Amino acid sequence: MMFPEQELWASARYLLKIHGPRAPAFAASRIAALTEAGDDDGVMAWRMIADRIDLLQGAEDGKVRD
Repeated sequence: MMFPEQELWASARYLLKIHGPRAPAFAASRIAALTEAGDDDGVMAWRMIADRIDLLQGAEDGKVRD
């Protein structure tokens, strides 16, 4: 399944806006629930979102440079 980059980044930004520093934990809980449900596509999508959350948080902290 394809996941458009723009949607993945938008999802990560939204989760950071809503959940702040708890966004990674929220994403992890979604990954766990989808893993338990056997939703491989959902797990893949949320892992990609979680990766982008980590990158965005690093950028906010000054750890990531383009």
